[in-house]
Amino acid sequence: MPKKILLIILGCLCILYIRNTVITNRRKIAAFIENTTPSKYSSNNQEISTVSYPHRKFVPLSNHSDAFSEIAKISVKPPGIFNIDDTENLRTLGLACQPESYGYSKQQGDHVFPYHGYPKCSDLNNQTESRVYLSTEDGKIYMKCPEKFRGRLVTGPINDKKIVLRGEVEDLWEPIKYEEPLLLDEKTEFALGSCDENPNNWYKEAHMTPRFNETAYNMAKSKTKGKPKIIFMLTLDSLSRRHFFRKLPKTVDFLNSLNHENSEYWAFDFKLHNILKPNSVGNQVPIFGGIEKFVEFFEGNQNIDYLGDTALWNILREKGYISLFGLENCDNYFPRSLGRMPNFDYTVNPFFCAIYKYTDYKFDKDAVLKQRCLGPYMTHYYLLNYTDNLVRMNQGVNQWLYLHLNGGHEATGLHAETMDEDITDFLKKFLSKYSKDNEIILFLHADHGMRYGNWFKDLPAYQENKLPSLFFIARREFIDSYDKAFQILTLNTERLTSKMDLRKTLLYIADVHEDTKHGINLLKEVVPKERTCNDAGINPWDCSCTEMKIIKNPDAELKGLIERMADLLQFTINSEAYASAKHKKGNICQKIEVNEIEKVYNFQISNVEEFFKLEVSVKNHHSVKFQSSILVSSENSDRLDYDPIKYNVETDSFRGAPIKLRILTISRLDKYAGPCELKAIQAGLRGDTCICSETYTNYD
Repeated sequence: MPKKILLIILGCLCILYIRNTVITNRRKIAAFIENTTPSKYSSNNQEISTVSYPHRKFVPLSNHSDAFSEIAKISVKPPGIFNIDDTENLRTLGLACQPESYGYSKQQGDHVFPYHGYPKCSDLNNQTESRVYLSTEDGKIYMKCPEKFRGRLVTGPINDKKIVLRGEVEDLWEPIKYEEPLLLDEKTEFALGSCDENPNNWYKEAHMTPRFNETAYNMAKSKTKGKPKIIFMLTLDSLSRRHFFRKLPKTVDFLNSLNHENSEYWAFDFKLHNILKPNSVGNQVPIFGGIEKFVEFFEGNQNIDYLGDTALWNILREKGYISLFGLENCDNYFPRSLGRMPNFDYTVNPFFCAIYKYTDYKFDKDAVLKQRCLGPYMTHYYLLNYTDNLVRMNQGVNQWLYLHLNGGHEATGLHAETMDEDITDFLKKFLSKYSKDNEIILFLHADHGMRYGNWFKDLPAYQENKLPSLFFIARREFIDSYDKAFQILTLNTERLTSKMDLRKTLLYIADVHEDTKHGINLLKEVVPKERTCNDAGINPWDCSCTEMKIIKNPDAELKGLIERMADLLQFTINSEAYASAKHKKGNICQKIEVNEIEKVYNFQISNVEEFFKLEVSVKNHHSVKFQSSILVSSENSDRLDYDPIKYNVETDSFRGAPIKLRILTISRLDKYAGPCELKAIQAGLRGDTCICSETYTNYD
């Protein structure tokens, strides 16, 4: 080969190598340049500030904690009695993340969320057992109505989807008039019935039971080694740590009763557990599949297991685990994030979609004070009972159980009381019944704290939203099987933890070693005192350690910026609802106009970046209120890439500096669930941003 051609080839290869190196490492290179020679508007140039108010210069902590010396100081003894105000002890520990408030004080909480007192459903409905029953022994469905009319019912699941949107199944059911026992096919898991002759009255009878999955059991049996493990994630929606103590006192007493010297199980109370994102899917789905895989929704084929190989249920299946995914709701969020066909072995979700249609019990935030009785039991009982039966029929194999109970998901903050006795009884019986033959590891936790009702406008309520409950319960002998695990758990209960820690810890328990992004193994690694929300993968606006201020008297420039943000919010809502490309403009949703900017909250992330939360009312709809989170930055922040599938980055200027704005979230503060929400969802729109047009009758 001629020397000239060889040199040309080598030169081209060098250019390609340099180009690929630069592209691959462009962020690192840009960061290096920015750190060494910062641009004018940069968090690395503290001399320039473009935010609303002066920003205090951040000085990093220099005293790194010595985990080994801290471990040595802790002796193995029962964790002690939990109290609502134990969080005050954290103020003396020198934590980098130290919330100014942990939520409502005990006195404030008792005033805002007084004891309501809900009767037993059996007393309320004068009924001790359900009048519909699925018999797997003889393969029949029975109804026993007390009057001449013999009853009507619907059964399900209605299709092969694992989890569904309500609008996808709303019209698929056709009630069956009961005359004699019906044949129970091999797929039917529930029946919902009525003994009322009027077909328009609500259904009040129900029964649900799992159908044994022999294929899943045999696969798990072939891979289960040693004493079977039950890793149980019992999730209570919208229950901050403090609200857990307020509304579940019997459950707290039960957990405290475990913590004595001779107890088989010990419980650990994590006092500074911070959300990852503001809503359920944003907190739970990253646990299921890792933070890198999380999306709130995706386009294209929905009949898939979106998380694929990263999903806990798929990883754990290789370790001999059967999986249960149970939702006490029929929401529109988990199906959009996970797909309709996650590869669970068992799932509970369509049952509650039937409840939405055929009963007057809802699981939305506006289901104010209405007790969710279905026959003689609360609706959550059916999911707990299903789980008990499933565990019983799958003895001898590992099990991963995920339950999501919605008793606390409503606007008053009072309905959570209805879970207390049932959860306490369930946990007592569960541990007693299954601990001999299984190693039970229980994560009793919430996705996030309370988010609803008028009290959400108080700053302590914002804090409670960010600080969900987390309790870890396991046998003392199991904890002792890991080196220094008791001491490490004890230390970590007083450190900043978040959702990715749960994934890493859970996988470790299942003997899966993953380098989980932003995760710390709570059984093996001591969380550093210096850990910040950024270290844990938590955005500043979701961080309990970030101090948020209300803006009351903005100067002219700031007032102008706030008004432009409100205009952007109005434009964005109208673009995705009123003027959606999916339908003729105004055919489904009305055009909205902001009436008043009622409240503005702000905190500063750095000298060039800040976060706003706006609450606005709408003209001609006095009850409608929107809330929006908006990021404002004068540097090219990575945070501008937050959820790139959602809203565009807009350019503007503020105090003489060029800035970029991006809406992060839009949500409703008023009660919007109902027919309009359902119609919007069926039309492929968001239910919370649509105010239905008066002329709207058909979405086709």
